[in-house]
Amino acid sequence: MEVDEVSVPPKVDFERDLVPLLERRCAGCHVGELAKGGFHINDRDALLGYIEPGDTENSSLWTDYLNADSAHVDPATLVMPLNGPISESELSIIEDWIEQGADWPENFRFVSTMGVRSRGKPIEPEGLIQRVSAFVGYFHPAVVHFPIALLLFGGAAAALSFLTGGRAVYVAFYSLIWGALFSIVATYLGWSLAAEKGYPDWMAVPTGDSIEEASAVFRHRWLGTFATLMSIAVTICAAFAMRKPHGLLRHVWRIGLIVTAIVIAIVGHQGGELVYGDVMAKAYSRLVGK
Repeated sequence: MEVDEVSVPPKVDFERDLVPLLERRCAGCHVGELAKGGFHINDRDALLGYIEPGDTENSSLWTDYLNADSAHVDPATLVMPLNGPISESELSIIEDWIEQGADWPENFRFVSTMGVRSRGKPIEPEGLIQRVSAFVGYFHPAVVHFPIALLLFGGAAAALSFLTGGRAVYVAFYSLIWGALFSIVATYLGWSLAAEKGYPDWMAVPTGDSIEEASAVFRHRWLGTFATLMSIAVTICAAFAMRKPHGLLRHVWRIGLIVTAIVIAIVGHQGGELVYGDVMAKAYSRLVGK
């Protein structure tokens, strides 16, 4: 009489099987300075504290956070991600990993902070140029206020110049020049800071698996870059117009500056939301006393 052999699941390889899953499903919210709930999946000891190696039924990570009802079924659920649970195939990998001892190399760290695949250890800057770039990136929050203020002021002066002409035109022109110059600097520093913070590569487009912060960073970095390019184009136009003040360009560059000011205001608002959250909602709540 033949005895059926017990099916043994294949060994889960941490790098090959588990890391891509965690990057796709967890790193978007739980890696980096703004990790939700203060929980970092790079905190190996904290993560393993939710796991009983070899026993999924006594592992809180499995019973409470992964293999639980979605919010559509139970509003008080702890299931992660918020639109979970994750797929059966993904759950199977995690279940097998826990049952096989929950091996987690001590020196492994996730690089991605935005739910974008970025496997491996953080890449340290190499060479003087890379180190300087990483250093100056931290000045972006300070420098970025100059182009915002100058272009907003220039846009207001440009609008006023249609009514008063005269000196308002020159105020708008010189505000535009300095605003465009500082925009170039601020944009460069912003891209340097993004690389230093571990934000997605410039080609990384947010997908359905990305968190809202990923989309916010994507919009902010590219709209900011567009505003800089726009300010440069308007500056060139203004330079030609100021040499021939009675041509059509004298109207075009001022309208362009007004539009640039509107765009830069949106970019500034986006930056504020990335740092402080929904600033408008918070300001309104404070105003009405909620």
